Amino acid sequence: MTDTPCSIEAQLENSLREIDIPPRPVILDRISAEMEKDEPDFNHLAHLIAADVALSASLIKITNSPFFGFRGRVHTPREALMLLGLNVASKAIAGIAMRRA
Repeated sequence: MTDTPCSIEAQLENSLREIDIPPRPVILDRISAEMEKDEPDFNHLAHLIAADVALSASLIKITNSPFFGFRGRVHTPREALMLLGLNVASKAIAGIAMRRA
């Protein structure tokens, strides 16, 4: 049985709903500011994300979801950033923030 994009999105959304700790808005502002730079500091971004438990858990859970289909498991925000890239990670973080609002 093959998952359709709609069913994968539904699974992803259900997974995000299971994490009930909202991310801190200050952290999200700092992450946004760093990502908007011409040359964002990858290590600094990973550190900022790691400082917020809810955001870290959500980003790791998204990265490990069947939607992306990575073979290995991601255990840290830094690994998630490395696999997703800044563009996709930025969109994922924005999605996480919007679901919490």
